[in-house]
Amino acid sequence: MRRLEGPVAAGFHRVAWDLRYPDLGPYDPDDQGGFFASAGYLVAPGTFSVSLAKRVDGEVTDFGKSQSFDVAPLRERGYKGAEPPVVAAFWREMAEMGRVVQATHDLFHDTEEKLERIRGALMESTVADNSLDDRVRDIEKRVMALHEKLAGNDRRDNYGDPGPVSVLRRLGVVGLGNSMSTYGPTPMHKRQFEIAEQDFATIHADFEAILEQEIPALEADLEAAGVPWSAGRGLPGGD
Repeated sequence: MRRLEGPVAAGFHRVAWDLRYPDLGPYDPDDQGGFFASAGYLVAPGTFSVSLAKRVDGEVTDFGKSQSFDVAPLRERGYKGAEPPVVAAFWREMAEMGRVVQATHDLFHDTEEKLERIRGALMESTVADNSLDDRVRDIEKRVMALHEKLAGNDRRDNYGDPGPVSVLRRLGVVGLGNSMSTYGPTPMHKRQFEIAEQDFATIHADFEAILEQEIPALEADLEAAGVPWSAGRGLPGGD
């Protein structure tokens, strides 16, 4: 459920668990501190266990002395809402959806940068045929259109015209209404989440086809044509 690291200096130490699952967003080694570093969702009240282990030179040894403890709410809720296990289960759904969506969002950025580098490499090549350039631009346009469906358009937002509601905007509404509340999802939250799942399924399928089929085929043709290598492509010089 959760891994916690403690100090290894001599003496007694206390390590606290914040009663939350880990944040399932994309891992960034440069962003592991601050207030939101462990901002996963709360667990439901219940009985849990904790164990202690040491890691020396990469080898983990369990001390074999697990302890159980109870997690209970501090106070009665003002509005009854859903039962805690139901609330926690919805939080877990949100966390898993956020994990996949945020990873896809990052992959869109990486793919756009890769395609931009490929365009630059083509300009430095001796390829006279423009068909490769046309393929890159076509893929770029479709990737950008899918990315906009996922994350919206910042330029339109700046002018107060957000356009069609993006997947991230819908998930943001659901997250804002549930991340700091134990009431549970409202019918509106559930409907927003459902629409986000449906829209994302289509985006994911189209993007997956581009990543796993079209771009590898394009890269193979770039290599065959002797186009200069660009970051993000595979190892050059193979058969």
